[in-house]
Amino acid sequence: MTTDPLVNTFREKRFAFFRSFVDSALSSKGHCRILDVGGSDAYWRAYGGDLLDDKRVSITVLNIPKDQTDKPWPFACRLELVVGDARSMQQYADGAFDIAHSNSVIEHVGRWQDMLAMAREVQRVGQIHYVQTPYFAFPIEPHTKILLFQYLPERLKYRVHLALSIGFYGRARSVNHAMELAQHYYLLDRKQFAALFPMSSIYSEIVFGLTKSLVAVGGNGLAVQRYSNKRRLAI
Repeated sequence: MTTDPLVNTFREKRFAFFRSFVDSALSSKGHCRILDVGGSDAYWRAYGGDLLDDKRVSITVLNIPKDQTDKPWPFACRLELVVGDARSMQQYADGAFDIAHSNSVIEHVGRWQDMLAMAREVQRVGQIHYVQTPYFAFPIEPHTKILLFQYLPERLKYRVHLALSIGFYGRARSVNHAMELAQHYYLLDRKQFAALFPMSSIYSEIVFGLTKSLVAVGGNGLAVQRYSNKRRLAI
């Protein structure tokens, strides 16, 4: 997890919003089965520690292995850690989870068809889905921490990665590595995100009057909120 206190403050507020849907499920059903797509055990220890101790809650974290090999993740906390692909979760039946959750993942799964596949799967396996992604137009690109970096063409992005250690990434070791870093994230604008989740309410996380990230919430008969694709519908 990041040690940036400002980032953690945003995540805490965002998690409180997500937690309202967990509490609603517990109130109506007496239990809540959560799938975290692309998450980590550290995230739940940091923000949902009390849920780990709640016997009414089960949490499955699905991700590729940390070392990019076929070795399974070690057991941690009271989580079920599963190796899998967000774009194809056929091991799970439709509506298998009360809530499908994903935080800052969909922008990393590939290009448009990959993101479509993930969005469809999340909406399929979760009776309710909660999906967050950084917003393209926020001035500071969240992965590199560079002002307006997302507006650069790819041929310039990879050269910056070759030259500098930026944001979450160390300096690229080669052109191949620099290209991998430049293509590791694809930020979405509001219209694109709404197209991925057409039956969802699209909320905005507002920071200093600007939209920092978008959150899609829908499923299980949840009505699409008025102004759901407008900046004014804020978390």
